[in-house]
Amino acid sequence: MMSRCPIRRIVKWGGAAISALLLAVWLWSAWWCTGVELHRVGEAGVISGRVYIQWFDPRSDTWSKPEWWGTARHSAPFRWWYEGRCINFGSVGSAIWLTRVDIPIWSLAVLTGVPTVWMFWRDRRNRHRAGMCIKCGYNLMGLRTDRACPECGWNRNTD
Repeated sequence: MMSRCPIRRIVKWGGAAISALLLAVWLWSAWWCTGVELHRVGEAGVISGRVYIQWFDPRSDTWSKPEWWGTARHSAPFRWWYEGRCINFGSVGSAIWLTRVDIPIWSLAVLTGVPTVWMFWRDRRNRHRAGMCIKCGYNLMGLRTDRACPECGWNRNTD
């Protein structure tokens, strides 16, 4: 029997999976770092409990970035809050600007986890209300107790 709202189920379980993945990445980033180079634009990666995105000033054509990026161990301390900074490399005539934003992974997990927990809690709370069908939540008030649910066919007497 299909649920009354399959999109809600997909969003709820998808949010749970994303939250679990973010928490696993957050723990993993305590010992490991990884990143990807966005060719001639910047970099993005994960390190020390945060996701970072950095980009270069498009007028800085002299910047040569390393061609490798992979996974490596690190010993940097955890960063617990947001950071943003602009860094200037080079001399006055050939300045290279780098802008970097750090977002803590725990905040992303909270942004997905709180609505997910709320949806699970709401569905659990609404499931067993008096006079409602346990399977689909249809209002059974006014129906005889020997009748099956007209929405999903669940029989109160057999289950």
